[in-house]
Amino acid sequence: MNELRRGLSDHQEDALARYRSGTMPAAERAVFEREVLANDVLAEALYSEQGLDAVSDRSVARARSAFPRGLAIAASLVAVAGAVVLLPRLAGHRPERGEILRGGDATAAAPLEPLGDIAGPPTSFRWRRDPGAESYRLEIFGADGRKAVTTVTGDTVIAAATVGVDTLTSGSWRVVPIAADGHERPSSPAVHFGAPR
Repeated sequence: MNELRRGLSDHQEDALARYRSGTMPAAERAVFEREVLANDVLAEALYSEQGLDAVSDRSVARARSAFPRGLAIAASLVAVAGAVVLLPRLAGHRPERGEILRGGDATAAAPLEPLGDIAGPPTSFRWRRDPGAESYRLEIFGADGRKAVTTVTGDTVIAAATVGVDTLTSGSWRVVPIAADGHERPSSPAVHFGAPR
């Protein structure tokens, strides 16, 4: 008699074969798993590669015929469980229009402020995060259309005083996302700020 078979009842051998083949119903599987935890001989048979040799020929034949069906069912259950867990995470947060995202899931950089008519010089420049960007090149143009400032930052906001345009009362600006490899991603459109044109 095989050393692993010693101490296993016919019922345990049959349960072991059905457990391994995936044909055991969930309620019975839970009871069997508790029994495995409490029985060292059964646990050794389950976790040993020789365990299937220890069960009766009838149990092995039944387990082998059910294995492909059990495997397909198990794979389907894993796929469904994965979808239930991962899809909400992959869907992510959908930003509101104009929402400032620092690390959110927006699809491209877009100017947020200053935009349109404003009274006085802007205090800062803010834009929506581009998930493919590691840094951003901010380009600010004066009212005459000439470039007043070009600066690069890793953030999605920069103070106007930091780049020396805290007295600029009107103009336009855009942001160019830059990927980690140094390539430019699609830039935002240039937007106007200041007194009405």
